[in-house]
Amino acid sequence: MVMLLQERSARSVLDVQPSGVIRVVGRTLSVSPVFDTYWRFAAARQKVYEARLAGGPRPFTDDPILQRHRFTNCFRAADRVSQDLIGDVIYQGDPAWEEVFFRTLLFKIFNKTSTWQLLAGELGEVRWDSYDYRAYDRVLSQAFKAGQRLYSAAYIVPPPQLGEHRKHQNHLRLLEMRVPS
Repeated sequence: MVMLLQERSARSVLDVQPSGVIRVVGRTLSVSPVFDTYWRFAAARQKVYEARLAGGPRPFTDDPILQRHRFTNCFRAADRVSQDLIGDVIYQGDPAWEEVFFRTLLFKIFNKTSTWQLLAGELGEVRWDSYDYRAYDRVLSQAFKAGQRLYSAAYIVPPPQLGEHRKHQNHLRLLEMRVPS
């Protein structure tokens, strides 16, 4: 179980030398209260993640902040959506770089697994060499009109102004400009 952040001793968690410096990957860094707090918090979050993966009993920590609030994983690739991107988008389908590039950008624009599944379910294999703006727009517009959220709230990718009325339409146009033909 993870201890309260306030209960941890600086010398026991970090390899802090008496001079107040730490060596990380060959670089010498000065330790400050902010530096120390940040890394303690990251370590505590990682321990919660590992305890959850191990199937241990809840709560995974005694820290009230970590108990009450959700945080991203310390390693981005460990997030559920990143795992979907890696396993279901990047490594599935044609390995030609244009196809992987297209699938990756399309997924990351929306950053929502359900949107990817919607497109794949309605259009079949998602491929650049068979991409048709009208087909993708039709699927996304129908979902939008039905009240389905197309985008993740995790982060926002502002749409460029490329002459279309809807955000997803401008994102599709942007994608057409970024993927080589």
